[in-house]
Amino acid sequence: MLSQLLTSIIDDIHGDTITLRELLERCGREGMLMVCAIACLPFLIPVSIPGVSTVFGAAIVLLAFALFLDRLPWLPQRILDKGMDANKLKPVLHKGVNIVGKLERWLPACLRSPPQPCSALTALCWCLAACC
Repeated sequence: MLSQLLTSIIDDIHGDTITLRELLERCGREGMLMVCAIACLPFLIPVSIPGVSTVFGAAIVLLAFALFLDRLPWLPQRILDKGMDANKLKPVLHKGVNIVGKLERWLPACLRSPPQPCSALTALCWCLAACC
């Protein structure tokens, strides 16, 4: 489940910094699907904000293409290799664990223990897409 993935990522962070490339590699497919689900949230607002659909839509397309090719999404090297402060990132990830844990409790039991590791998140993405 995603909360376990986030917890293992928090446990694996050693040192003062972590790059975006390392974080994306540790998140894997399920993490990219979660980012895709978050990028869908602005489309659930009944009043559209000009320009938002282009930015978030492009992010969703890039992530979908990367998932299709089974690789990391393309980003410039300087962004992928930029170090982030691990001490600031850990509290954010802990909050993410709490939020995702609450979401996972709402999922039906058949989606909580899926035969494929990303089935529950895929179902969440389909639900968000159906709402759009």
